[in-house]
Amino acid sequence: MKRALFVFGLFAFGLLCAAPMLCGCLGPVSLEEYGYVISVGVDTMDEGYYFTFALQRELSEPGTESEGGAELLACRAASFDGAVKELESRSPVKLNFSRLNFFVLSRSAAEGGAVKELLSLSFDSLKIRSSAAVVVAECGASKFIGGLSSNNDPNVKKLQSAVMLDMERSGMVRILSVSRLMEAAAGGAFDYCAPLGEYDPEVITDMEQKSSESEGKDPLREAGIGAPVGGLKSRVEGTALFSGLRMTGELTREQTMYLNMVCGDFKNGTVTLPCGGESVTLMLRMKRVRRGIKPGEGVLRAYAEIELEAGVHTAPKGFPEEELDEWLAHEAPALLREKAEETFLICRGAGSDAMLFGVDAEKQMLFPCESFAGSWREAYRGLEAEFRFILVNTDKTSGGGAL
Repeated sequence: MKRALFVFGLFAFGLLCAAPMLCGCLGPVSLEEYGYVISVGVDTMDEGYYFTFALQRELSEPGTESEGGAELLACRAASFDGAVKELESRSPVKLNFSRLNFFVLSRSAAEGGAVKELLSLSFDSLKIRSSAAVVVAECGASKFIGGLSSNNDPNVKKLQSAVMLDMERSGMVRILSVSRLMEAAAGGAFDYCAPLGEYDPEVITDMEQKSSESEGKDPLREAGIGAPVGGLKSRVEGTALFSGLRMTGELTREQTMYLNMVCGDFKNGTVTLPCGGESVTLMLRMKRVRRGIKPGEGVLRAYAEIELEAGVHTAPKGFPEEELDEWLAHEAPALLREKAEETFLICRGAGSDAMLFGVDAEKQMLFPCESFAGSWREAYRGLEAEFRFILVNTDKTSGGGAL
């Protein structure tokens, strides 16, 4: 018993001695000293850039949800570092980038090569996560960020999730991290692409409705027939295609879905296709993708076989089941193939290997490693591609079609 007490006493004494050293190492800093940046916007100007920083607004008291949202800081500067120094000089907090979710570039900035400005940043010293994404804003970066904050949501991450989760819900958005941007810039085996955002000033947000209701007014008093109601003013309209470090083209939301299918990143979504003078809406779910490069004489040919589970969501009333089965077996796969071919031609025309066929060429060692980037860029200009779609009818235990 005495021995146990003696050992316990030594252990307690050791903790007391170590406590001052532990406190000294931690160097506690008040959370109020930091301003957590969640988005950074970059717009071009005649000289330099216009930076917009969205800071997460911290809530200190319960029942203050309406005071959430984001605090916006903006300034004109020649570089990112210059913008940080300028904003910190007139702000009571030190900017912290550990919660940064994405960079927003205006279209002119993306086409002008402002991506180089991002790649010049020290992500380690700034503690920027490599999982942060890049968005290109047709409307301008500052306006797009303002539209994300238009609902004044206290949980700002929800605002960004509304954009970033769109890819999983519909398959019509493609999001790549900054780490993939660095990989594309360094290796040259594929090209980067980013969500293309737009701003709709006519949207009546949830917060605007709530504000009107609190004043005893009709929450939809400003909404005419046909006016968009609910959600955010900022949304994703398609995909920005890059060739190297510059934006060179764009895809619609529908074309982005086929891009995701070919890349194997499509999860689920719906598609409406013509059928017998009317239309059929299918619910699609990715099953598998097989793809690669077929070397040929004087030309390379890429191929992708996409197998999808397909369930009929809506079909013309009274449409014979046998004809629907025949359509699923032959016509539907052909229509999907045409859409994929159209998307590929847009990517190739923009000089953008967004479908990642260069990754297949690299795996198959079709070009020397030391000159791969240049050789693939030259070969991609004349690359041909063939697509094959297989639909597995989930409404039946058997069936399906391919073309």
